[in-house]
Amino acid sequence: MLPAVTGRSAAAGSTTTIPEPGTEALQVNDSDMSEAVRAWWLAESDRRDRDLAARWRAWQEGHDSRDTEITDAYEEGFADGCLALKHAQHQARRLCEIEIARWGPGGREHFADPRPGDYIPAGAA
Repeated sequence: MLPAVTGRSAAAGSTTTIPEPGTEALQVNDSDMSEAVRAWWLAESDRRDRDLAARWRAWQEGHDSRDTEITDAYEEGFADGCLALKHAQHQARRLCEIEIARWGPGGREHFADPRPGDYIPAGAA
């Protein structure tokens, strides 16, 4: 594998720095670089660009699917919460109806109180 190029020159005959692993940077004249080396560098650059683009697409797809799953889970949880609330409200209404039927409209505290239409004995105050 060839060492990585750290800079490109615009003018022919100028110097480009090519570092080699574990050594100082080398100075190479652009006119000395063969067309095959330049083609390899361009191909390698294109490959790395495609690899980076593929990684970015994979990350974006995962991010988008996470958003969709979170939204779906939120909507499902919200619907479940609404159903649970309505169920609790119906249960509370049933319990109130049972209490009223059992103890009358005043509840347990006023169960024995006189009601309109009750018989009141003559001597009662």
